[in-house]
Amino acid sequence: MISDRPVVTGLGCLSAGGAGLESVWASMMAGVVSCGPPSRFRADLQRPSPIFEISAGAWARSRIVPEADLSPTLCVEFFLSALDEALAMAGLRADSLRGRRIGVSVGTTVGCTLNDEEFYRAFKKGAEPGPEAIRRFLEYNPAPYISRALDLRGPVSTINNACASGTDAVGQASEWIEEGLCELVIAGGTDELYSVPYLGFSSLINT
Repeated sequence: MISDRPVVTGLGCLSAGGAGLESVWASMMAGVVSCGPPSRFRADLQRPSPIFEISAGAWARSRIVPEADLSPTLCVEFFLSALDEALAMAGLRADSLRGRRIGVSVGTTVGCTLNDEEFYRAFKKGAEPGPEAIRRFLEYNPAPYISRALDLRGPVSTINNACASGTDAVGQASEWIEEGLCELVIAGGTDELYSVPYLGFSSLINT
């Protein structure tokens, strides 16, 4: 049974075009092209494929992240930066959400799954690397991390469906509202590109 008609009350954005909706929109309207070779990681290609990369220091650390939490993945940090903006637009404070029936639906294509090269290199060489890389990946799964950080009581889902992941997450959020599963949903997409998926996408371009 449809109990409510879903509406969007707040938006947030962090991209190569800028931090915040106004900055991104101004960049788009001015025709600014913000792509180039990667700077966060090495990719020894003769012809590096250009990417749209968020500049270092372009976003502020979200106050949602506990002070004691020193190592959230960029995938999580990017989403929280956009969430801060969305909550401000919606007229909501993070602390006002705690304990409420609020869902979290986050889409990601590669997330941070393949971002610990040292772990994979050691494993491939026959070593037995510790589980820290796997533990960090699981701990910072975007949707459950946000739900825990805000002490929410609604459904939680991380969607992985290639380029449609973020759109699917918003669609799922709409269904949750329609079905009365929660009163509000934090929904969107986030990704943290690194060398493994970058090289994979580059190989598709060059074949």
